[in-house]
Amino acid sequence: MPADRNRTVSPVDPWLRLSLPLALASIVAGAIVAVLADLGGPTSPRRTQGAAEASREDPSERGDATARAPAPVPEDAVEGPPSIASAGAGDGGDGQSGDQAESHFALGRDLATRNVADAPGASKEGLRRAEAELVSALGLGYRDPAAAQRLLAQTYGALAHEWAASGEEKRVYEQREREARRAIVALAPGDAEARYEYAILLEDRRQRIQELAEVVRRAPSDPRPRRALGEDLLELGDTEEGARQLVEAGELFDREDLEYHGPTILHLLRQYGREEEEERVRQRMETLGL
Repeated sequence: MPADRNRTVSPVDPWLRLSLPLALASIVAGAIVAVLADLGGPTSPRRTQGAAEASREDPSERGDATARAPAPVPEDAVEGPPSIASAGAGDGGDGQSGDQAESHFALGRDLATRNVADAPGASKEGLRRAEAELVSALGLGYRDPAAAQRLLAQTYGALAHEWAASGEEKRVYEQREREARRAIVALAPGDAEARYEYAILLEDRRQRIQELAEVVRRAPSDPRPRRALGEDLLELGDTEEGARQLVEAGELFDREDLEYHGPTILHLLRQYGREEEEERVRQRMETLGL
């Protein structure tokens, strides 16, 4: 009998034959996992490390919007008006911009109303916020730019005459009011009231006379432009036409307004030697019981 037939079979041998394939399978699986991890899979240590490093980067290098936000402007600074051209840049389509313009205008109107000088809790900062909102509305193409400019002009007028801390600041806001009212005239040239409000703010006398004469032509029954035009003409040397405009203004004013304007009209006519016209205005005042 051959010798191998007499060899005793160890009980361990079957276990060895089974464990070797399992070990090889485990090694292959481990290698596959390592390759996948190296390629940046969900559990990759490299990906985790990269995310951690990115979170430690300087926000300015990532273009972070918060890193580029401007520093707050001191409340007492006299700033330039917000840029209409840049307001709302980067916003969505026309529909979205229109909705945003409406929102800015509504907020600006509310702020302007709540921050007039005699309103409870009114503040200069509130009016400046109103200015910014209204300019944003215009920059986004608000549907009624004349209305926005009118409210903006009123806001500048309040800032100039109720909140200005110095003569220079007052002049800045007065200039902005003139620009806003000039924009209204350009948008609505037939609006005599808008033209009158613009004219009385003009510093150049000849230009003011020209604008006031146009207002008189467009609104002949309004005594206010005649009153202002008459005074300017007198001071410029055209006493005959100036006196005529003052007399007509005196005849158009109602009792309450003539009680206020009448003494000044009489003084001006007397000062420039227009006794006949002075007497006509005096008679008008007496007729009204003044």
